Amino acid sequence: MREMLRTSFAEQPSSCCEVCGLAVLSNDEKTRSFLTLTVSCADDVLESYTSAVDKCFKEYNLPLTTSLHCFTSALVGVWEM
Repeated sequence: MREMLRTSFAEQPSSCCEVCGLAVLSNDEKTRSFLTLTVSCADDVLESYTSAVDKCFKEYNLPLTTSLHCFTSALVGVWEM
């Protein structure tokens, strides 16, 4: 899946986004933290990115991101606490 996503995103156009919000989340056990960024773009690049992820998720029978009614990306990663 990683390689499929890497290839899909290599074909996507680049764009500038504005960071509109920031939140730190953690799992129930408080063993991992996640940094989330809320971003907005002037063009339709987020829809293009989401379509690329949905295509990959469909291959692996995972739920599609479009059902979330928002754009969510793991931009930063996961840190062990």
